[in-house]
Amino acid sequence: MIARYHDPAHEEKRNKHINIIKQAVHNLTNILNEFLSLDRMEEGGIVCHPSTFSLVKFVSELVDEKHILYEQEQRIIYTHKGKTDLIRLDKDILRNILINLLSNAMKYSSIDKKIYLTTELKDKILTIVIQDSGIGIPQADQKHLFERFFRAQNALTIQGTGLGLNIIKKYLNLMGGSIHFKSQENIGTTFTVGIPYEKNSTN
Repeated sequence: MIARYHDPAHEEKRNKHINIIKQAVHNLTNILNEFLSLDRMEEGGIVCHPSTFSLVKFVSELVDEKHILYEQEQRIIYTHKGKTDLIRLDKDILRNILINLLSNAMKYSSIDKKIYLTTELKDKILTIVIQDSGIGIPQADQKHLFERFFRAQNALTIQGTGLGLNIIKKYLNLMGGSIHFKSQENIGTTFTVGIPYEKNSTN
């Protein structure tokens, strides 16, 4: 299909198809990773391996990755509160949590809507807030949101496994963290994550 657009005049169409393929591969990879993560958790195979790193650099690079994978019009607006950003946590687990929440926010929002991501380090707690203006979660479904394989009624036609939030909850339990959300159907959803980071961090 891409070979049809070898002419420079067709560059826009070629890039569109390349992005579709990249997104399809990305979606399949996410599905596989979710099942693998679930298996490892149930077998007790996941442990925390903390390291010290710049939170702002880490999150900014992840946001750039999401911008490449998704529609160019759909943007994540990232803000870090405070001057200090060094933190000691398991980067892989933090990455998985952020990728899942950001992917959901982008997937359930139209491409002209911005996603707002905020991080803050205060009192040895990393607080992450992700706010979207997407389809929201029906009130009747909210109590089931972290159950395995559960999907809200207004999301059944959108690709997903119903595992992501369940896995995030397990990750946060492992790290001694928490997750809360507020949502209104057709208005949007805000997730707030709190993760304690190690005392030997510089903050």
